[in-house]
Amino acid sequence: MSQYGARGRAQNGQNYKQILQAYYGKEPVEKDTGGNIRVSGQGELNFEEQYLWGIAEMPSTWHAEALKAQAVAARTYAYRYKVEGKEICTTEACQVFSKSKSNNPPEAWKQAVADTRGQVLEDVVTFYASTHGAFTTTAGWDTTDRSGGGNFVDKSFEKLGGSPWLYKAWYTEGYSSSSDKCGRGNPWLSPEELADIINAARYRDDRVTPVTTSCWGGNPYSHEELRQKANGPSRVTGVSVIQGNGTTNEVVFQTDIGEIRLSGSEFKTAFNVRAPGRLSIPQKGFAFFNIERK
Repeated sequence: MSQYGARGRAQNGQNYKQILQAYYGKEPVEKDTGGNIRVSGQGELNFEEQYLWGIAEMPSTWHAEALKAQAVAARTYAYRYKVEGKEICTTEACQVFSKSKSNNPPEAWKQAVADTRGQVLEDVVTFYASTHGAFTTTAGWDTTDRSGGGNFVDKSFEKLGGSPWLYKAWYTEGYSSSSDKCGRGNPWLSPEELADIINAARYRDDRVTPVTTSCWGGNPYSHEELRQKANGPSRVTGVSVIQGNGTTNEVVFQTDIGEIRLSGSEFKTAFNVRAPGRLSIPQKGFAFFNIERK
């Protein structure tokens, strides 16, 4: 489930069961969720009225139906630990639990847990994330018309939900906006920096590393040195992407030396090798991204 997508769907009139159906392909069923769960560093906690109250994965100010969908997803994820008698961790490696929130849960979140009490999704591990990019391999396009196209970002539920990360390169060291940014205040590349990524795709050796040595060290080529090695561009003036079935097939650049085309995977690899600061495309397994002009 995309959490911002769930928010967008709720704001668009969907109830929590419709949201869960969209992301997991199922509606919840009733289970006996009474009793305790073993929580790392906390011991045994009441499953419904201590542990779930403390789940800190979605702002309690969000739409009630999004909160209910989150409550069911969190309950389902933890339920298998409960029934198997296993200890669940309290970090993003499992799902975030806050003892202070558990002790004093916001009324809206407490109500979402109560309204969905005992409801879980059967035979599914309910992974969820802030933003997934308007497409998943299991559910397909997460857009208002369930299709892609050149305007898929504009019609995505994540954009409706106000995701700040939708198709923006990750520019922090970790998954927190407060983590190290290596001196950058935004994820945008200059025309020269984008040309440098192209050159990293055209020429590769052990000196093709980020130019921001204050964070990464090493002895990287300067932009001009790499441009000469790659016989490549010094500036990008335009860019477009060719997509299909949730994959970025090709990235087309207009540069000072003419048009240059890279496959989506070639661009992603070069970006993650050479991009300055903490910039990265963290997605694994395949290439799916959009490039926008600021």
